[in-house]
Amino acid sequence: IVLLGFKPISDINFKNHIQPSRFIYPDESNVLGSACLYRALLERCWQRKMAMICRFCSRSNQKVRLVALVPHMSEKSESRSDAIRDYDFDGFHVVFLPFAEDVRDVSEKMKCPQGDWPKPSTSDVGVASAFVKKLTGSYTPSQYENP
Repeated sequence: IVLLGFKPISDINFKNHIQPSRFIYPDESNVLGSACLYRALLERCWQRKMAMICRFCSRSNQKVRLVALVPHMSEKSESRSDAIRDYDFDGFHVVFLPFAEDVRDVSEKMKCPQGDWPKPSTSDVGVASAFVKKLTGSYTPSQYENP
C-alpha cells in the first residue's frame, strides 16, 4: 500500500467500485508498531471524515489498483446482539476505485428502443414484493461455521 493522498469521504463515488471491498487490519508480527500507526490513522481519518487514496497491490503477481481506505468505527452499544458485536471491528474498508479509462457512460445503451420503459402495474409490484419478502430472512453470523 502506497499512500497517495487524502480525500473527503463525501467526494468518493462509491457507485463506480469495480470489485467487492476488503477489510484491512494491522499485523504486529510482520511490522513492529503497525498497530499504533494504524490506530492513529484510523482515529484521525474518522474524526475528519477523510479517506486515504492509495496504490494497492495485495500480491507480487497482481496489477496495481487504485483504492480508497474508508475508516469504519464499530458501535459499542449494548443494544446490539452479541453475534453482531463479535464480528464488528474497527478498521479500514478497502474500496477499489476505477482509473479514468475504466469509467464509461452507458446511459445511451440503457435507453428503451421504444421510448420510455413501461411502468409496472400495481399487481406486478405486489407480486415482486411478496417474492422478495419470501426470500428475505434474518442473518446472524454465528449460524455459520468458519471454514
